[in-house]
Amino acid sequence: MQDMDAATRAFSMARDANAQLYAPDEFRIAGQHLDQAQEAEARENFTAAVRFARQSVVDSDLAIARARLGKARESVEQLQQENVNLNRDLNGNGRSSPEAQP
Repeated sequence: MQDMDAATRAFSMARDANAQLYAPDEFRIAGQHLDQAQEAEARENFTAAVRFARQSVVDSDLAIARARLGKARESVEQLQQENVNLNRDLNGNGRSSPEAQP
């Protein structure tokens, strides 16, 4: 089933994006919907399987987006801290002592 393949790929992409770390709720829900889709498919309830698979794709996409946002926030925080450290170094170590001036 094409929808099931899409759901499986999307969930794998969410895992690869570390969504379980950055978007644990969305990742868990995506996994639950994928499980429900697989169970419905096994029972040959294809209407429910398609519905759960599509919902899993949406949940996985949301988890991926939130993971990207989390990573971006970490990068911004790291850069801000580097800027603070550079400013401190420039302001603290960049001053010349009165004896060093000509």
